[in-house]
Amino acid sequence: AGYLTVPDAADFDFSGGVWSIDLWHYRTSIVDGQVIFYQQTDANNYIKISLISSGTSASVKLSIYSTSSEVVTLTSSISVLRNTWSHISIVENGDNYYIFINGELSGYASDTSRAANFTGTVYIGAFSTPANYLAGYVDEFRVSNSARWTAAFAPPSAAYGPTYDSTTYIGSIMP
Repeated sequence: AGYLTVPDAADFDFSGGVWSIDLWHYRTSIVDGQVIFYQQTDANNYIKISLISSGTSASVKLSIYSTSSEVVTLTSSISVLRNTWSHISIVENGDNYYIFINGELSGYASDTSRAANFTGTVYIGAFSTPANYLAGYVDEFRVSNSARWTAAFAPPSAAYGPTYDSTTYIGSIMP
């Protein structure tokens, strides 16, 4: 199982309330709790995007914790299937949180709570121990300081490339 760590940087400061994380993911295993993105200041303050498995599919879950309490939680209603490429996008636009699966709105919540400026290492594809590895492949992983989508959209069909406006971008050849 592979994962990526990135040192904390201003790119991962989500405390301003306007950001997006999007990626393509190909699931190869059905294991509950696989982590897509994780960053903490300590064990009581963190942001986590994970997969909650059920049978052959999984929901995407956003969790934001502050002083040991889950202050924001949002779970997708559309599943990410195994052995299929899926575009996943998590967006905060002010007090509005969205999850999109393949461009379709799959979860929405309005909440005035938001992520802090967490200061720990960023984990892509694992939890901080590391554990709960993301089984499968990730491509075109992007963190943006803008709310890329707030309504249904056509997922990107080509590699983002160097001209795409993003804060942090990790990619290769599109699926």
